[in-house]
Amino acid sequence: MIKKIDRVFVFVTDAERAVRFYSEVIGLARVEGFEGDIVFDAGGIRIMLVPGRERGSSMTGADICLWSDDIRGDYGKMVVAGVRFFKPPSRENWGGWLAGFYDSEGNRIYMIQY
Repeated sequence: MIKKIDRVFVFVTDAERAVRFYSEVIGLARVEGFEGDIVFDAGGIRIMLVPGRERGSSMTGADICLWSDDIRGDYGKMVVAGVRFFKPPSRENWGGWLAGFYDSEGNRIYMIQY
């Protein structure tokens, strides 16, 4: 069952400019990140700045990541309901599970389970 928004990925082309914006303009506290991502805390929800050049992508925009306590069960229910997944649930190298799907408008949404 989906419990909450876990994090939001924001794809950036200029990491230094984005860090200044999220820290100095918005006033969010920076917290420890990993794999080159820059992470801020927004009231318990992580905003992760993902530098495109570091990941080999010129992608812009943002992806929402929802926390699930049963990612495989949620995946099965959503597939039956006709949800289109671009990434089925899989164990990631950091130990958790991740799946990705499109919402009704074509936006990318992720589910994560720790």
